[in-house]
Amino acid sequence: MDRRHQLILMLGFTVAVLCAGLALNYLVNPYGVWRSALIDPIYRQIAHNRAEMPHLLHAARPTMVLAGSSRVYQGMPIEQGLRDGVLNAGLGGASLREVVEVVDAALLNPHLKRILWDVDFFQLDAGFDKAEPLLDERLRGSREMLIEDTLLNLGTVGDSLDMIKRAIRGRRHLRATKTAAVPWPAALICRQLNTETFGLSNQSALQIETQLTRSFPNLYVNYRLSNDLIELLRRTVDRARTRGVEVIVMVPPMSQYELELIRQRGLWEAFKEFKRRLATVGPFLDFSGYNQISRDDELFTDVLHVKPAVGFQLLRIALAMQPAACSPALRMVTGDAMHQDRDNLEAELVREDQKMRAAAAAGSSRYAQVVAAAIDPAHP
Repeated sequence: MDRRHQLILMLGFTVAVLCAGLALNYLVNPYGVWRSALIDPIYRQIAHNRAEMPHLLHAARPTMVLAGSSRVYQGMPIEQGLRDGVLNAGLGGASLREVVEVVDAALLNPHLKRILWDVDFFQLDAGFDKAEPLLDERLRGSREMLIEDTLLNLGTVGDSLDMIKRAIRGRRHLRATKTAAVPWPAALICRQLNTETFGLSNQSALQIETQLTRSFPNLYVNYRLSNDLIELLRRTVDRARTRGVEVIVMVPPMSQYELELIRQRGLWEAFKEFKRRLATVGPFLDFSGYNQISRDDELFTDVLHVKPAVGFQLLRIALAMQPAACSPALRMVTGDAMHQDRDNLEAELVREDQKMRAAAAAGSSRYAQVVAAAIDPAHP
């Protein structure tokens, strides 16, 4: 009887703890997916975007969605996932098919007015046509996954407690980047760019080689531009526009390390063809190529991502808002924005060819040397 009594007590205690955790997660609502508004949403923190963002996408009804890879997730960060009606739905390591799933889920929202879609060259590789089943299940609105991820999850308990701590400390202890309007005001962009000392410019050649290998696991080996993925992109953009949703397609800035990787792999013509195909989908905003942005390492966090201050400068430009102009670097970002369409693209590709050849002629540049070493570790 004593053993049975102990088992009953243990079971009762387990159930009580489970119910307490469930109640805590529901009331605090750290991911904004339930009706509870006990704590101001400004104190939320979305950290695991593949697990939490899909549920927020269904629950929040944003008016604007930022879609794309980690260039969006890290380059235009919204700590709460959603602020001012703008939801950051970027996904680390996202394939084009996964981004299409995000956009399809977003289009279920009748309040949606605009999508900023960041399209990456690496996403149009036929060998990168993948989708994660759990992400797909979440984006389809699985009730079971919603409960598991946001209520019956020990990690969510930790996030709930962290949110309570932030609320106790108060709004005055939150960073300006966590409370500012989206996109960031020009003054904040200027201030942040001037105070962010980390980044690509402070990293050694060995660190950058490692980043290239991790950011592009196959280092663009066997890249094949996919007609199927282009058509999938076209159909999805057309579907959104048919429903009255504005779609702004953007090719993001690329560091000269990534551009050199493309060039040294013999993929420059494929990169140009990627832009030609993109122009058949519709006009797009282009920040890529051997431009001034690509060779200003101060603008990049690493070989793949621009700094958040630059990311929000891009967003202001994409939304036709007055961009920050307090420094030569930010004015350069604005100056490198190209509005591409079928009418002007070929002339622009000729100019891009000229810039690429000029860079290739300077074969001893640090960009060329670091990429050559990443491709062939035996390279001197």
